[in-house]
Amino acid sequence: AFSQIPPLFVLYLLLRYKTREGEKIFFGNWNELLYWLCSYNRIPFFVGIRVARALLSPFFYMIAAIIVKKIVIGKFQPGPRKVTSDWENFRYELSASLFPRKRLQKCTELMGRHYECVSIMYRMLGSKIGKRVFWPGSQPITDG
Repeated sequence: AFSQIPPLFVLYLLLRYKTREGEKIFFGNWNELLYWLCSYNRIPFFVGIRVARALLSPFFYMIAAIIVKKIVIGKFQPGPRKVTSDWENFRYELSASLFPRKRLQKCTELMGRHYECVSIMYRMLGSKIGKRVFWPGSQPITDG
């Protein structure tokens, strides 16, 4: 839900734009609503919603997930996992659901794989990563 704040903010600006035009907020019928939604000066807002969802939502999701990790999950201890504790199982399951590979990959695709920002993001998640680490993608396939 937190990751949807950027597109919802653009939607809010779209609705606020309607009230700045001096029009009434509520529509009398479906035709008025569709006419308002399809007018040409609304197109930048629709594009803005898509751009906000594509570029900003992954970062908002990661910020929220990092906050949840710091407050709820906490720091993991090295060594074997304690499977007897329900709290430990909950922490691992919550961590696995908050940080699936695709969510992390969306952020790294936007930041670039080889930049320090990726290392900073992983450090915020609790990893120990040195300075000037290069995050290569897949290796090129060569015929040998």
